[in-house]
Amino acid sequence: PSNLWAPELQMEVAAIAGRSIQLQPVTGLEPGVEIKWKVTVAPGETYRILTYKNDKVDLVSSLNLTKRVRFHSGNLSLQIDHVKESDSGLYSMDIATEGGRVDTRNFRVTVFDQVPKPNLTVLSAHLELGQCNFTLSCSVPGDNKVNYSWSQPGRDHQLHEHQSWLQLVINTDSNETSYSCNASNAASWAVTTVDVRTPCSFKPGCQTCVSGSGSQTSAEGMMSETV
Repeated sequence: PSNLWAPELQMEVAAIAGRSIQLQPVTGLEPGVEIKWKVTVAPGETYRILTYKNDKVDLVSSLNLTKRVRFHSGNLSLQIDHVKESDSGLYSMDIATEGGRVDTRNFRVTVFDQVPKPNLTVLSAHLELGQCNFTLSCSVPGDNKVNYSWSQPGRDHQLHEHQSWLQLVINTDSNETSYSCNASNAASWAVTTVDVRTPCSFKPGCQTCVSGSGSQTSAEGMMSETV
């Protein structure tokens, strides 16, 4: 018999805490099959979430997770609402045919906090020979799983990767005086921009910052999110 889907893959799913995710395999359903969704939260610690057979869903009521789970029989997907960091783990869907063959689709789910607006601060600035030397610092409160990058509005290239600080020297007559710090994890991002038009007169602490935020997914089209 032909395979129900392509060879086994593990999809990486980045989720934002408090939102919903939908783990959706690409497959067709043959008559008489049995579907099992399960989760592995630690080595040797695997729990069955539900079983689907003959148009009936059997949820494991003892799991706290199942109170936030919905199974969509039309596409065999598992929806988890209000995800928590403790929901991170390896989710597997086993599909057993009448012939006894079992195929598996795996989803590695990692739940992240929404990245808050970065704090962008001018640490130091001084004028020397018609140039201004300044240092900017970017930080996100309460989260150490964040990557930082720097850019200038209107330019595609990044100035520095994965650094929480930026040291630059600009001419005092330069028109390119805006700098942005982007803080991100695998699921979301936020950005703050500062105009250092007169950086040498700045005192520590940002006075002219604007910010934005958003979300991103990394499940190669296999995941959907709802707010």
